[in-house]
Amino acid sequence: MELSDSLNTTLGRLKHALAQGGEHLILDILEACDLKELLSQDTISFTRRRREAQMCSFLCTLAAANNVSATRAQLWLDCYQSIKLRQLEGALQKLSERNVLRVTVEALMSDEELTPKKLQRAKGTDQTWQDSLELCVDFNSWTCAVRLLEAKSAPQDTLFWVQALKALALRDQADDTVVLPLPIDYAQLARLYELCGQGIRRQMLGIEAIDETAQLSGFLGARALERARRYDEALELLRLNPKGSDPFTLHQAIARNLCKRGDLQAAIAQLDMQAETFLQSNSGVQVGDMNVSLTDTKSADQDGFTVEGASLALQDLARTLSARDHKVFLVSGTLLGYRREGKLLDHDKDIDVGVVGWTEQFEIFDSLWRSNLFHLSAKYLKGKDTYYIAVVHVATKITIDIFLYKNTGDKLVTGLDFLFGHRQTFAFTPFALKQVNFLGVDLYVPDNVDLNLEENFGAWRVPDPSYISHLESPSTMDKGGLEFMITARLHLLKALDERKSTRLRKVIAILAEHRHKPGSMDAQLLRRVELLCQQREATETLLRSPAKSVLPEVAYA
Repeated sequence: MELSDSLNTTLGRLKHALAQGGEHLILDILEACDLKELLSQDTISFTRRRREAQMCSFLCTLAAANNVSATRAQLWLDCYQSIKLRQLEGALQKLSERNVLRVTVEALMSDEELTPKKLQRAKGTDQTWQDSLELCVDFNSWTCAVRLLEAKSAPQDTLFWVQALKALALRDQADDTVVLPLPIDYAQLARLYELCGQGIRRQMLGIEAIDETAQLSGFLGARALERARRYDEALELLRLNPKGSDPFTLHQAIARNLCKRGDLQAAIAQLDMQAETFLQSNSGVQVGDMNVSLTDTKSADQDGFTVEGASLALQDLARTLSARDHKVFLVSGTLLGYRREGKLLDHDKDIDVGVVGWTEQFEIFDSLWRSNLFHLSAKYLKGKDTYYIAVVHVATKITIDIFLYKNTGDKLVTGLDFLFGHRQTFAFTPFALKQVNFLGVDLYVPDNVDLNLEENFGAWRVPDPSYISHLESPSTMDKGGLEFMITARLHLLKALDERKSTRLRKVIAILAEHRHKPGSMDAQLLRRVELLCQQREATETLLRSPAKSVLPEVAYA
């Protein structure tokens, strides 16, 4: 579920008010919002997925009192209160001792495991089993969740397993964008996906929609194993390659696991297989989303990126970090917009800022988290290996990439992590900072702005919307290395998929330039990609040309 911007903002303000104990502020927030939307089961489920127990209990209390899905709200409140107080509360006291929800709550409130013996005689509707599963995940009891689904493994309605799969996937997704009190146990999550897949396959095998859902459970399981860093097991699951699986998703996932395992050459070969598959599909015409993933962050849609929104996001960031003496300075595309055009670049989708020093990451993270103004994930905290932190401004959904610059020899070095697990680094001439006002916000820029931009973009004064900083930037370290070659493949696939001929032409030239290095693309494959690029360029030229009438030629015939 995607919450509206206003609801996201309301939840952020409420979280801050609850933490501060501001009763008058809480009342003001509640009076100004859509109470029915705030207290809906969708919103309550959203807070549960993010494991915000205090917020969840607060919303459930209000929902029950205001008769908004009161029965369900009271049920979750009773469950949360029972686990917190370590005694059964409300309606849970009246449930049979064999009721699976009561059995689950008793195990969670006493920090005990759910054993097969305890679950052997457990009873309840599919909804009760579903609630029990979600409750285990809410409280990070992954072993209990596995025990529940193993006990439920007898033939059941397929819908139960589909709903369980959906609930698990939503919680898995939540880990990408927010700080969770405890990390997900991805090895156990993979087992839960496996059980869901088995449950779905047991019935109605051969029905296309069911087969596709079962395949999805396999891909989700492989993704969970990947996050658990069990790459060999993930690869084994992916290589089962169920009939009808999307080949592009499959190639991408296999290549990603190979890269994270450290086998960069094999990952490159797999990506080239993805390009080969693309070229063979309908003679290379666009065949849909190839699921090409680049960096370890998601930018907001360009339609949602506005000057007003960017100004607000920057203002909140600068105010929050300056309170703890962190100097935020403009970098990359945002710095280019400031210097060349005095505004954000027209094709911008996010904001780029920098901070000097890797040790700053912990205070930065803590400050932004406590502000409740940003969504952020602890996955970016890697100690000395941290080069950037991506955060999302709650009110505007604008992504801000915070790059950490480290003094390395005679250079200031920053970097970027990719979803494939590899990293590229960029080296700049050291600089001091000078204060400026940009978009109405007091920030900093390097005191050698022009030099910094030259090192980043080369001929920065000439606009180039198709510029590929990961490959073209003069600051890029280790050009032609295997990590560089993987990045080049990802940009090639993305340009193929998005039909961006100019970018594709650039990547072709870069791969040709490094054709004698390890990880280079096979000359025949590169030539076929170039032929496709030429066809697209010819089509684009034809479409841009004004229509020519043949009537005069007919008249003179």
